[in-house]
Amino acid sequence: MLYFCEHLEKIKVCHLHVQLDSVPDSSTSLIIFDRKTLTLRHACRSYAITLPASIDVAQRLNLKFAEDTANDTFSVRIKAQSSLMPTDSDANPVPLSDPATLSKSTICCASCQTQLLPSKLRWRSSPSEHWQEMMDSWHCHAGVSHRDNQEHHEQYTLPKHIVHAAQGIVPVPERPFVGLSHFLVHRDDLGESLIQHEELVQCRSCKAPCGTVQEEVVKLYKQAITTNNNESVDALVYFSADLLAQVEAHAVHRFLVTPYGTQAPDQAGLLIWLMTLDMRVTTSSHETARDGQRAIKVLYKTTTLAQIEGQGQTQQEVECIPACLPGLYEHLQESLERHFIQAGRQVTGEWQASYLPRY
Repeated sequence: MLYFCEHLEKIKVCHLHVQLDSVPDSSTSLIIFDRKTLTLRHACRSYAITLPASIDVAQRLNLKFAEDTANDTFSVRIKAQSSLMPTDSDANPVPLSDPATLSKSTICCASCQTQLLPSKLRWRSSPSEHWQEMMDSWHCHAGVSHRDNQEHHEQYTLPKHIVHAAQGIVPVPERPFVGLSHFLVHRDDLGESLIQHEELVQCRSCKAPCGTVQEEVVKLYKQAITTNNNESVDALVYFSADLLAQVEAHAVHRFLVTPYGTQAPDQAGLLIWLMTLDMRVTTSSHETARDGQRAIKVLYKTTTLAQIEGQGQTQQEVECIPACLPGLYEHLQESLERHFIQAGRQVTGEWQASYLPRY
């Protein structure tokens, strides 16, 4: 038996999808065991189903199946309480984001564990999207004085460990920045373990792509990085965190994901539409904790740059290491097959529904 359950917070419902080992019959029943658990009885066996939110135990769950049904899947909606399960976003920020912890860690290649950066770097938190936009505006209007009823125009200077250039934020040597999904490192801080191949940076030992380079700035993606602490993290939470930050900064929910440095019209990419930014899901998979997994519900489809240009709709472009794009697509497809299963599969035109893990 497989199941997938999502908490639809706005309508106060837990939407449960179930796939049985055989077609249901008159003995198949669903019983409320407690506020977080259902008991499914089918073919002389009982199964426990964990829910992502507490439910109203006074309600009745009536399952009715046609006598001649050949479908082994079904869905049911269950009244839930109005609040999500407690989230841990404040207590547990996106991994590898604390400068103090990174200063005591060794940055390694996720594929072969080779050390990529020298130790004892002085890490700093990367400026936010809002901060960078303010700097762009400031530099565009350099020399313009806005007194705003003040007698004197106050002059501001950037902190010494930040240089703002045409390509964005440039860290100075030995003072790298840590963002939600990447590290920004000065080229002078690269050790012998990293080599440059055109605009990509690779691990010298295993040739795995680790990041990109533009003039003096090297961007190392957390998806390709691990530390000597060996913290187990789903690499896609970094990708999700970056998308959520752009939603907050630019109020856009559609993203075109393409390999870094490719502008050909026939270049394949993924168009992702964030539908529900914060939800809890539970599945029959052993990977899901009892309290459920925090997730983003998305619609996605494959596309090309030429197709996007002809649609006239707005989306934010997101570049990734070429090797990461197939992994992202495989995750979305696997989540569709394994968790939404046949009963819960949702397709709207060319769009398919899936989800991304998040913190």
